[in-house]
Amino acid sequence: MGAAEYLGVSAPGVSRLIKHTEETLNLRLFERRSGLFVPSVEAQTVFDQIRAVYKGVENLQLSLESLQKGENVQLAFALPLPSPSSSPPVLCATCVPASPICISI
Repeated sequence: MGAAEYLGVSAPGVSRLIKHTEETLNLRLFERRSGLFVPSVEAQTVFDQIRAVYKGVENLQLSLESLQKGENVQLAFALPLPSPSSSPPVLCATCVPASPICISI
């Protein structure tokens, strides 16, 4: 089964979408070989990052469901480090009274 059939769209539609995405990103995501789209090396890197984002969203959804059930949950978020020329980040911790929620930054 080809991508177009799997997605329920026409093959030209898939080609246009890939072309538009590549032009928007200014990055070649697929190589064309004998009418087939083969992911480029760069695409593998992008796909790895996308998988990590989806996994993070899935983990967040599970954590939120646990919080709704009143279970203790530790949420972790990654933030970019400030550059050496910027001021240091403000660190704080707060806990919501009578709640399993505690936020540390």
